[in-house]
Amino acid sequence: MKTLAVILHYNTPQYTDVLYEMLEPDQDFDKFDLAVVDNGSDPGKESKYTTHRLDENVFFGGGLNASMEMVMESDQYDSLLFLNSDLIVGKHFVCGLRQEFKKYQGSLHVGNGGYYDVVSPAIIQPEKTQNHWTQMLPHGSRNCRPVEWIDLQCPLISKRFIQACYEENNKEYFIDPLLIRGWGIDVYWGILTKKFGWETGVCDYATAVHLGSATLKVLGNTNEYCWNAENGMYAFFNKKGLMNEFIDMRKKAENYKY
Repeated sequence: MKTLAVILHYNTPQYTDVLYEMLEPDQDFDKFDLAVVDNGSDPGKESKYTTHRLDENVFFGGGLNASMEMVMESDQYDSLLFLNSDLIVGKHFVCGLRQEFKKYQGSLHVGNGGYYDVVSPAIIQPEKTQNHWTQMLPHGSRNCRPVEWIDLQCPLISKRFIQACYEENNKEYFIDPLLIRGWGIDVYWGILTKKFGWETGVCDYATAVHLGSATLKVLGNTNEYCWNAENGMYAFFNKKGLMNEFIDMRKKAENYKY
């Protein structure tokens, strides 16, 4: 079984093409497939490595929906690695994440060798204001440590968690349309893993540098985008009756101590 690694591309080939070349699998070593999903880019702004194209920009959540569907339609994948295009990673990055992401068998308890269903690299952010969730920063632990939820710059997601998302949304979609712009999915996934008794982890020895909100900046009116994303997020948690859980997890993340 392999991971399907998907780079979500929108109008910034200068980021996507470099990331693709960083990740391109060594067929003798890496056990994953690499795809580029174009999120309805403007003519002339496509990646030269595009493998799948969406007809219009369906934002982060829509691209994630499409990528999850690709995994569920294939019997060769046990997981999805979903990457923002504006990342820098090291060689054999995917293999490093998969070391802690084992096929779930027997006990689901996570300790020094258990099983995770959602895993993230430690995220290094040159712009300090981008991400103040301290649980995402490298803590030098040299292992994968359990956290309650992760930033979604680069999540590695098990197939059974993808299936669970589908079941939670009444088999209509994987990601609720209210979360299509991406805000709130991270906390919702944390709530789901807690509900199922599963685990979310951050790998300190696998790091990714997030260059900046490049994909967001090309949209033009970022204030309008953020306004819509925030409204969708709060509407979603209200609809689900999860507002108290949402607030609680945000407070824990902001005050995280390792």
